[in-house]
Amino acid sequence: MAKKIVGQVIEEVKEQYYLLATTERCVLMKTENKLKSGVSYTFMKPEEKGVGIFFANSKQKIMKAKPCIGKEVKPKEKALLMMNLEKILEKEPCHKNGQTEIVPFEELFGGEAGNAGKSVTKMTVMVKRLSNNIKGQYGFFKVLDVKDTKNKALAVYIYHDKLGDVKQGDIVAMTHMKISNMKRDDEEFRRVQTTPMTKVTIMTNEVKDLFKDVTVGDIRGNGTVVGIVSVRQYESCRGCRKKVQHTEYENEKKEKIKIKCPFCDFCEILDADYVTDIMVETEKNTTIVVTVFKRAMEIKEIDDSKAENNEMLEDILTEKLTDKKIVFEGDIKSKNNDEEDDRFTAINFKLSS
Repeated sequence: MAKKIVGQVIEEVKEQYYLLATTERCVLMKTENKLKSGVSYTFMKPEEKGVGIFFANSKQKIMKAKPCIGKEVKPKEKALLMMNLEKILEKEPCHKNGQTEIVPFEELFGGEAGNAGKSVTKMTVMVKRLSNNIKGQYGFFKVLDVKDTKNKALAVYIYHDKLGDVKQGDIVAMTHMKISNMKRDDEEFRRVQTTPMTKVTIMTNEVKDLFKDVTVGDIRGNGTVVGIVSVRQYESCRGCRKKVQHTEYENEKKEKIKIKCPFCDFCEILDADYVTDIMVETEKNTTIVVTVFKRAMEIKEIDDSKAENNEMLEDILTEKLTDKKIVFEGDIKSKNNDEEDDRFTAINFKLSS
């Protein structure tokens, strides 16, 4: 922590960030106070966040100083300070009034703020789901479904390989994004897309606490499995997980060959996949039907490799799941009338611990 900094304001380079010229060097100072260009100020005990980057001490009054002739600001020096600032912002959650606060989607993308083409400096979100490769007009991309602290949903186009080891449930900060012109009828906000400058950072426990009440899906449910309603086996693309039908085989033994997926152009041997509808009795003594795809089934005891047909797989699922207590997170598939059960699609489905 510096004892004090006296400098002349050159310009506000970013909201609440001011470029100052001191007698020795140029620095960036963050303050919620509105400063005037050309005026000199004294900052007592500012906190140094990085090389040349300072945050004004909120407990100390910012005072006007005698006019000082500051060091000349060179373009390279300013560019270096801005680069240092961006590195700091990538690691820092958003701050308001001295408190850690994640900016919700409504503030970022609601109304005119959500106009197509606008840049998004930073957003901090919970990862809900990441699609596999999708073939589009301009090449391949993925769709990342995310949520904010208000449990609002947003879809992000991933056009650049920026995610690394990000997985479902992670809290990540995404910088240098852009608002697209795409918005489906059932979506509240326009979709956001990556740019070549986008960076994704997995956040710390401090920020995770702000998402403690956010569910990955529309709901979080639990109950006891009543039985298996239906089972459907199929072959899926290893790249996009969509169902692919084919009749080509390597030889008379019908050994599989590599198939080019018509949806994503991924060329690989198809995977044996399945989807099952499971009836669950909730703790409120109501029954619901949960659709569970193999990739959402997080129960290691279930081995479908020996199931040669739907009936055999149904027997395996019945044995392993009936009367077992489970928990799941999922999206609402349909809300039905009193004569039928509500239906959900599971994002994850596992035994209750």
